[in-house]
Amino acid sequence: NEELFKDCLEIGRRYKIMNPDKLRSNYGKLLYALMDNVTPRVQSSLAIDMKKPVQTVYRVLKKHNALEMLSDKLLAIAASEVEAASADEVA
Repeated sequence: NEELFKDCLEIGRRYKIMNPDKLRSNYGKLLYALMDNVTPRVQSSLAIDMKKPVQTVYRVLKKHNALEMLSDKLLAIAASEVEAASADEVA
């Protein structure tokens, strides 16, 4: 269960980073739970550590020895938004 909690909380934190206007009240409660969890008294009572670093593109690439992808000159094009084509363009 510990890994499940870590993963769920990490996903929630990552979602909040990407969507700062969402989860306004819920995110504050999440932060209080995480702050409480790192205190020794609470951590010994729960016997669970809910801290997990936020997963970023950099960390994933570093883990897989693929940091050179970040300096690829086509990265900006590959990571750009794909705009939906209008009905006229498709036909």
